Amino acid sequence: TGTMASIATEKERGEEATDKTTASDTKDNNIDELDLLLAKHRTYIETLKERVKDLLVDNPDTESDTIYDDIWILRYVLSNIKDSASAEKGLKQAENSMRRSILWRKENAKLLKHIKAGGHPLLDEHVKKYISVFRSYGKDGGPVNIVSLKYSNPGGLMDNTPYESVEEYLVMTKEEDMLICD
Repeated sequence: TGTMASIATEKERGEEATDKTTASDTKDNNIDELDLLLAKHRTYIETLKERVKDLLVDNPDTESDTIYDDIWILRYVLSNIKDSASAEKGLKQAENSMRRSILWRKENAKLLKHIKAGGHPLLDEHVKKYISVFRSYGKDGGPVNIVSLKYSNPGGLMDNTPYESVEEYLVMTKEEDMLICD
């Protein structure tokens, strides 16, 4: 795996916070934070793979080209499982979220493929009439979306666009960012 910005705390990485442990130690020893998180949560990842395997079936007509790998599953583990005492509840929440996500991606496969090919989400031009937003990229290549509130009119957007359309647009732009990260 490649290097990435630090998103894990020392506790999440399984390290003890000491004066001797620094970010350069981790980098110098070729210990990748992502590898540490994957190893730490391996049991949860494997459990979730087993629970959603019925949905992870290849079908070119409904596939969004999303990569359902261990890193994708880790996102749900980190978002839903807070500690071992509440792990079963967190696993169930993660499973439900993953199922909704996979089904949504299958329903929107054509549009997601369009975005992956460099297209923009539906309503992109309409939204930009009201919201001043631009995208830059961090040193790691990840997207950084910047909204200028001074030049935006969110009230105008909501007055002239159905709520469901705005919600769908926001989900699609998040998906666009995730495709860039992947």
